[in-house]
Amino acid sequence: MNLVNLVAASAAACSILASTALGADIPKKKQSKAGLYVTASEANNMLQDDAVIFIDIRSRAEVAFLGMPVEADINIPYMIMPMLAEYDDEKQGYSLEVNPDFPNVFSDYAEENNITTTSKIILMCRSGSRSARAADLFFSTWAIPMFIRSSTDMKVINPKMVPLKGNAQ
Repeated sequence: MNLVNLVAASAAACSILASTALGADIPKKKQSKAGLYVTASEANNMLQDDAVIFIDIRSRAEVAFLGMPVEADINIPYMIMPMLAEYDDEKQGYSLEVNPDFPNVFSDYAEENNITTTSKIILMCRSGSRSARAADLFFSTWAIPMFIRSSTDMKVINPKMVPLKGNAQ
C-alpha cells in the first residue's frame, strides 16, 4: 500500500477525534493545517486502541539521550543534523535540516505494517513544532491529517533499561 491510498478514511476518522478547544491555545508555529492536537491524556486514551500508530519524530540524538515513550511504535526523525552542521548562536544549538528520507521511511513502514486508510496516527516531537511541520507535509502532499503531541508531558524511558523498539535507520 502506498501513501496515496491512505487518504480518505484517515481524514474522516482523524477529524472526528480532534481536540478543537486545544487548537486555540497552540502557538502559531506549532499549528498544523489539519488542526488536530491531542493532550497527553487524549493520546494515552487513543493508544489503548492497538490500531493507533504513534510515531516519535525526534532526532536520533534525542532518542539516544532521553529514550522513547513506551507507547511509540517507531522513531522516524523529521529533522537530522547535516554532515557539516553549523552552530546557531541565536538558538544556542546546531542547525538541523529536514530528513529527505522521512516520507519514504514512513511509506515503507506503512506498507510493512498494513497501515490502512482508517489508521489513526499520532506524531510526537519535543515541543510540537516539528510535528506540525511533519503533519503539514503529509496533509499537503497526501491529504493525510495526523495528530500532534509534544513530548513535554509524555512518559519516556531510559534507553539503557529497555531496548528501543522500531528505530528507523
